[in-house]
Amino acid sequence: GTPIEASIAQRAAQLGHPTVVVSGNHDSPVVMRRLAQAGAIVLTHTGRMAGDGTVTGPPVISVDGLMVAGYEDPLASQAGSFGHRLDLTPAELTDETARVETWFDSLSVRPDVVLVHDFRVAAALRVHVAADAGARVMILTGHDHRQHVDRSGDVVEVDGGTLGAGGVFAVGHAAAGFAQVHLT
Repeated sequence: GTPIEASIAQRAAQLGHPTVVVSGNHDSPVVMRRLAQAGAIVLTHTGRMAGDGTVTGPPVISVDGLMVAGYEDPLASQAGSFGHRLDLTPAELTDETARVETWFDSLSVRPDVVLVHDFRVAAALRVHVAADAGARVMILTGHDHRQHVDRSGDVVEVDGGTLGAGGVFAVGHAAAGFAQVHLT
């Protein structure tokens, strides 16, 4: 989340066609603005972020024919500062899972894909959405740096793992992972 890390935003924004992102617990507002400036689609729970940091709705947008929404990590606003917290407290996690469920239920357009940084928040959303018979949603998540795919009915949660976010101390020791999802 530091300005030095923000210097890779131009390359990161060009990884996909398009690249769609939500902030994680290390992604500072500077990094997210730089990604938006470089052409990435930066989503928040209220809409799309512009390069100047303003966010405009709607919260669900069309990306290559799929309806996509994003739910940013609440700790991202602290990222980039020395000693910022890396994880939610148990009480905050409980509040956040209730918040994501309320947010999803309030969406006037149902997304096909939802990006949620924290896998625990994503798991709660998966179970919540699956309770609605006929719901078909893919939730893309992360935070735990471990690959997994979980399914509840036709709601699938995919965590691609990590490509080195464990920091320099884990290079060469931590397993790397990447998920490539094909939809038909």
